[in-house]
Amino acid sequence: MYHIKSDKRSQASAQLIGNAMMELLKVRNFDDISVSDIQRQSTVGRATFYRLFDNTVDVLSWLCNQIFDSMANRYTSPTENMVESMTSFIGAWMEHEVLLQAIIRSGHIEVIYEMLYRRMKETGDLLFPDLQLENGKADYLVSIASTAMIGGLSAWLKHGKTESAEQVFENIREVIGVFHQLTEDRNAM
Repeated sequence: MYHIKSDKRSQASAQLIGNAMMELLKVRNFDDISVSDIQRQSTVGRATFYRLFDNTVDVLSWLCNQIFDSMANRYTSPTENMVESMTSFIGAWMEHEVLLQAIIRSGHIEVIYEMLYRRMKETGDLLFPDLQLENGKADYLVSIASTAMIGGLSAWLKHGKTESAEQVFENIREVIGVFHQLTEDRNAM
């Protein structure tokens, strides 16, 4: 868990640490990056690091949160176009492919999942304004949508980052449709 206060000094130190992590991720795998590496790259003291973060995964979480914060400003009123919203989300992560790749390769997709799940729960009325689901089913929707988005981005990385955000979203929709059709066909038998 990260523990960053709202004062300028804490924010500046966290930013230095985050920037150091991003620079290191450009040349190393996440699993090969230590707190000492981040400390040297950021010029932030070890005590400051541990005052703000418990470990290196927390730095990934904080960086992920920064991306979500920048995206959250886009959803201040109910969205008219769900496709645009989801495509925008995918595009934002494509812009941060170094971080995305580090999270996925290191097996820490829970960092994105937990943040995405929490944010979708918070903005559900904005993202799905006309959807009237009982509370339990809304949890399923948010969980499945979160997992689908992460899976789509993982596939994009595996495909060599060749598809556009629109193509990735369309692939996700198509695969979900195929899954739905398969279950319908089996139920009809």
